[in-house]
Amino acid sequence: MRTYRKAVMAIAAAGALAALAAVPSYAGQWQQDGNGWWWQNDDGSYPYWMWAWIDGNHDGIAENYYFDENGYLSTDTASQGLQVNENGALLVNGVVCTAQIPGGGDWYPGVAVDGKMFVAEADRSEVNAVEAALAAEREARERAANEREDIDPSELALRIVELVNEERVRKGKTELEINDELMESARVRAEEVSENFSHTRPDGTSYTTAITLEYAAAAENAAHVYGHTMEEIAHDALDAWIKSPGHHVAMIQSKWSDTGVGVYVNGTQVSVAQLFIKNK
Repeated sequence: MRTYRKAVMAIAAAGALAALAAVPSYAGQWQQDGNGWWWQNDDGSYPYWMWAWIDGNHDGIAENYYFDENGYLSTDTASQGLQVNENGALLVNGVVCTAQIPGGGDWYPGVAVDGKMFVAEADRSEVNAVEAALAAEREARERAANEREDIDPSELALRIVELVNEERVRKGKTELEINDELMESARVRAEEVSENFSHTRPDGTSYTTAITLEYAAAAENAAHVYGHTMEEIAHDALDAWIKSPGHHVAMIQSKWSDTGVGVYVNGTQVSVAQLFIKNK
């Protein structure tokens, strides 16, 4: 990290995390307390549980950092298949990844794709509108859950792989190979996230411990979705990931070779987990 600012206030409690908008923010600064460093925006909000581009010294050049669920800068990114330096800045081929933030702000959400900034296709207001519409639809679907067609988890998983590969091709990436062993690992993860929506497993270990084959790098996307038909559910999962910059980036990384998707149906809720790996 090029420049740190001395802390002037304590970080908010872990349970009181401020909402973030996917638009540039200005006049932020690095803060520090006994637990570590975080990026404080001028409105008091801060990025958490996400990657973000930070222009720490306001010179127009930003680096890419990961912030944990409490908003602290983290260097624990190996489980995501990404490498950072001692200051937490993302490295691509051993070199710190830099970019200019759209609109001239000093922070922007997202992680580099192939060493370049990925700019979300929709701003936060559009995403909020879509999420509100989806929430209304899902409430209606829950009321009519008994009308939903029978869902074959294996068939739905394969359909989601098809849709993800279509999105990758649309972004100029290669299609992923379906790996049967990874499909089983993803099935296990889907059941786990149905009860605990987290990349941490019920035993406290990382999701990567569910992967039983050897790999060089890995990532996971997960979602809870609802719908009357298999096709609706598959598209809802894909749409949710596309509208989340971090999930979309994970989906379209060039380095992934194989994938596995797991589906777990629990009443009206369908939990989906997708694993991505780079082969050794």
